[in-house]
Amino acid sequence: MGLSQMTTEGQEKTTTLWVLLDVSNCMRGATIESARNVLQQYVLSQLMMSGLKISLITFGNTASLLTDEPLAIEEFQLPEEFTIGGMCNLSDALSLCNNLIAQDDKILLLTKGYTTDSYGNQNHILDNDCHVVMLDSSSNRVPVTLSSYFSGRLKVYNMKEESLKELSVNLKCVIK
Repeated sequence: MGLSQMTTEGQEKTTTLWVLLDVSNCMRGATIESARNVLQQYVLSQLMMSGLKISLITFGNTASLLTDEPLAIEEFQLPEEFTIGGMCNLSDALSLCNNLIAQDDKILLLTKGYTTDSYGNQNHILDNDCHVVMLDSSSNRVPVTLSSYFSGRLKVYNMKEESLKELSVNLKCVIK
């Protein structure tokens, strides 16, 4: 699958990486800093000059789109701070994403993995490839609360360095 594809109108379509970042209560302190480090070191710096676009959605009690439109990865800046609080309402983030995402776009979900909403809501299941970073975890197992949201390929990474390096390699591969 190519990073850029021709549309029926002959225009080039660029793949977007949709970053869904959990900002619920469980992300306070070191966990949100771990998420920021993963994004900086293993995603943004590794994908520079790839032609990839990126869009950021945060979610706690509700979801917020922090980028008005997908940005070239070279133009994207992580916010200095995130407002942390509330429950982990992943279905709200997926609902927002579902209205904007294209078929070939990819998802990167950064979370502790324990959603508090009613998971498996059929209106919010996405079939895009999803890469999940389980923050503060050494397991590569997919929590049931997450797997019920995705019908496409779901790949989980833990916070071990070798797992995060694999994330970088896999993201590079799926966007080429």
